[in-house]
Amino acid sequence: AKMAAHFRGQSAVLGYDLLNEPRGGSPAEIAALHARLYTAIRAVDPETLIIMEDGLHGLETMPTPAAQGWSNVAYEIHFYLFDAHDDAPHAALVRDTVPRWRAKQLEFGVPLYLGEFNTINPDWGLTAVRRYIDAFEANGWAWSPWTWKKVEWGSPSSLWGVFRNPVPWTGYVDVRTADYEAILKYFHAHGGRGFAINDAYRAALIRP
Repeated sequence: AKMAAHFRGQSAVLGYDLLNEPRGGSPAEIAALHARLYTAIRAVDPETLIIMEDGLHGLETMPTPAAQGWSNVAYEIHFYLFDAHDDAPHAALVRDTVPRWRAKQLEFGVPLYLGEFNTINPDWGLTAVRRYIDAFEANGWAWSPWTWKKVEWGSPSSLWGVFRNPVPWTGYVDVRTADYEAILKYFHAHGGRGFAINDAYRAALIRP
């Protein structure tokens, strides 16, 4: 409620994403917590969009907003197919699951935001991510891949990070013992410099 009171009416704030991937509770428990947060926010901010996530239980487990008395809300889901070894599971998700998401969205009567996803593989993953985006945009859904900026320490090539450092970082500063100047110098040295756009990934994400 304090954050809503502080940020209400600010044009730079699109909405309040209540909890990122709420885990540890059943869908009913997560919905109850969302209801508490919704009520607290609406007491001080009746207008700003409120975004609610499914806790990785599935969009179909979320409640119907109108039945809860919720207005100006959007639903958000995240998904990753970590066990995929080729494009086939991703193609199947677009074919079989995306239509179910669309049906539930229309039933709920709220916007849907694909807030996190990644196809990981730097080869067939490019085909998969483009297919996802085509499907999302055909349904009018907002989307954003995870993640924009990846600090690379030498892991194998992947699609984690649209913006990556081609040369792995070396060295570190121990923030528990270093003085302010040493910490500041380290962050300045490792800011945006040394990073580059993954052009193949960008081309897949943003059709020319």
